[in-house]
Amino acid sequence: MGLTIENKHSSIDLSYTGFARLRTKIAYLHSKELGKFYDELVNAIPMFGKEREIFLKDYEKRLSTIDEELNVSHYLLDFLYADDCEATMSVKHCRRIWNIIKNCDEDFSIGYVGRKDCAMFFDFKRIVKECRDKNIQMYWF
Repeated sequence: MGLTIENKHSSIDLSYTGFARLRTKIAYLHSKELGKFYDELVNAIPMFGKEREIFLKDYEKRLSTIDEELNVSHYLLDFLYADDCEATMSVKHCRRIWNIIKNCDEDFSIGYVGRKDCAMFFDFKRIVKECRDKNIQMYWF
């Protein structure tokens, strides 16, 4: 079980772990500070009960000011915090994401390792670039 990211022309299949890895990488590409902040949420997944409740309250409080604190576009925050199960990113979202990822030459798997068509970071870059160049939305489900 995982998700598919696509536009009108292309699609890739990702595991939820791969999607978390993708979003974490993009947060770090924006800035080390945003990457560390986003990592806190990813690392909190195994928390339960009161510990999780307290963590999430504190995290959400800081998240409400992170855009100004770290100069983060709301388009990037939409991408990072959109529902894993289903979301749509506008062309403006894709343009902002592209500006962050375009110079990253590191390729890594975000799909199902072991499959011939395992999605890679470059595949995601291609989809975002298509959205930007062809003025189309990106979505996942």
